[in-house]
Amino acid sequence: MTYISDHAVLRYLERHYGLNVEGVRAEMQTPTFEIEEEFGCERVIRHNVVFVVREGVVTTVLERHMRGRGR
Repeated sequence: MTYISDHAVLRYLERHYGLNVEGVRAEMQTPTFEIEEEFGCERVIRHNVVFVVREGVVTTVLERHMRGRGR
């Protein structure tokens, strides 16, 4: 079976369904990330989801009931 990468899925959504990836990124972005990073926080809660931040990069998004790996 052929594996389909997350990048390919994202591009398909963008190009076939007209998903505005940069618009979604702008919606997700918030000054809170910079403030939280300054204090060393690894989780930011917005829109009832948890953004996991590692070294200044949002690496994943979890639903609030999900438990992230690691710390």
